[in-house]
Amino acid sequence: PTAECEALAALYTSTNGPEWTNNAGWLTTPTPCSWYGVGCGSGSVTVLNLFRNQLSGPIPPELGVLADLKSLDFFGNNVSGSIPAELGNLGALQNLNLTHNQLSGGIPAELGNLANLRVLYAFGNQISGPIPPDLGNLAALQYLSFGANQLSGPIPPELGALTGLLELNFNWNQLSGGVPPELGNLVNLQNVGLDGNQVTGRLPEGLGNWMDLRSLFLSGNQLSGLFPLSLAEVAEEADCRARPGNDALYIPDTQSYRDADSDGDGFICGLGLTGTWETVLDDVIGELETLVADGVLNSGQGNSLARQLEQAETKAAKGQYKVSINVANAFINHVNDLM
Repeated sequence: PTAECEALAALYTSTNGPEWTNNAGWLTTPTPCSWYGVGCGSGSVTVLNLFRNQLSGPIPPELGVLADLKSLDFFGNNVSGSIPAELGNLGALQNLNLTHNQLSGGIPAELGNLANLRVLYAFGNQISGPIPPDLGNLAALQYLSFGANQLSGPIPPELGALTGLLELNFNWNQLSGGVPPELGNLVNLQNVGLDGNQVTGRLPEGLGNWMDLRSLFLSGNQLSGLFPLSLAEVAEEADCRARPGNDALYIPDTQSYRDADSDGDGFICGLGLTGTWETVLDDVIGELETLVADGVLNSGQGNSLARQLEQAETKAAKGQYKVSINVANAFINHVNDLM
């Protein structure tokens, strides 16, 4: 189609086509499907793979007309400027790889329209701004990586809808706020990278649903509180790192955590088993007092939660450490619900 030919010509012009490593056929033959890096099906462009080909310059918005495009791979070039919102029109797209370029600007919310997208890689650019909640609409997505960029703001809880996700990587950005409990819905996750950000607060208990976990990188953040037992049990079998950083994140030296430490080295996710059940209770009591003092909880709610803590202390005093930890975690979840 003429519009597709014009879109390819715009790409060639915008990204300094004469200087590409390989530009065989581009703008010199009337058969675009034979041009280097271009694949076609039924007369329409379906593949545009120009990785490591010395493209330099912005991605033209005209690419948004390639309605049958399934793969767009610009890995390892010098592509610059913003990601065009028009890429959100590529309804057939399954693979979008923009890794290791010089892209800047924000992530277009329109990318959330790509219902068939399985791979979204943009590692190693200068992309900034927030993560659009619209990415939670990518129902087919399996691999998501925006590591080594300049993203900021919170991790959207909407990402918890990506139940087919196998990889989630936002390492080495400037993300803040807590880890959304909704990420516990991602039961197929295998690799998670959140290291090198400014993420704070507690790790949700539901992250223990990551039963297929192979790697979990959390270092370089400001996480705090009890490392959930359910997550410890799966993290012990994975490549997991929570240090350096996260100085207030701890694992208690209790029987349930010793049982989770399957190799018996005294560490889970790089955290030594050094805390005690008293540490757990002191931690949650301190949080309760802070929440009441700040007016987040009223005194009635505070008294109710205090009774839960008294129950935890009683169980712990009787040596029922696992029950005590579970009660303390129930306290944390209750507080989160109230907030």
